[in-house]
Formats: sequence, C-alpha cells, structure tokens
Amino acid sequence: MSRVLVSEVIAATAALSGLPLAVVRGEGRGDRRVWDWRAKAMHVAYHLTGQSLAAIGRVFGRDHASVLHNVERINALRLLDAGVREDLMRIAIAASVPADARVRQGATGLAPPAPDGREAAS
Repeated sequence: MSRVLVSEVIAATAALSGLPLAVVRGEGRGDRRVWDWRAKAMHVAYHLTGQSLAAIGRVFGRDHASVLHNVERINALRLLDAGVREDLMRIAIAASVPADARVRQGATGLAPPAPDGREAAS
C-alpha cells in the first residue's frame, strides 16, 4: 500500500470541514474550529504519511514542536470524545482513497449527490 501524502490529508480535511485548503494548510491562526480541524489534519498526517514532524510542520507553516503538540492533544481528545475519533477516521479514509476515485466520488470518498440534489443510491 502506498503512503498517503500530507496534501491528501489536507484536501480531505478541507472537504470534510468545509474550510478552504489555504486555511487548513495554515494560513493565519483562525478560530477554535480552524485550530481543531488543523490539529486533526496534523494528527492524521503524522500517522498516515510516514513523514517527520518537521516535514509535516513545513507543509502547515509550523515547526515540529507545534505538530507534536497537536498530535499529543488530539491523542488525548480522541480517548474522551467519540466525535474526534469519528473525524479522524473520516479524514483518514478520505485521504486514503486513490486520487482518481476521489475525482469520481468526491473528496469524501462517498458517492456524489444526484443532479436533483437527492443523495445517490448506494
């Protein structure tokens, strides 16, 4: 199995959170919602990409200590909050879907809605 790219984690996080790519990537500090989603993206990137803390930090415009802080913070939160665990799983799954399938199925890995706005049948 090939490794996931940090950019794929960022794209998946942006799609799931509704935040712009540039905001997830690290443009500005943002509010609590931005901070939480960015921290989740760093956590998933650390666990799926095989990249160092420093390499992940460079993509997010942060240093390795910031990435480590966020990985540890999300590790603690995921033990207490089912919503955090669900978000991490959704990001990981969406980031792991091959790029050509994301184009066909949308960034979340789910079937796109029907043209009339209804959900597509599975």
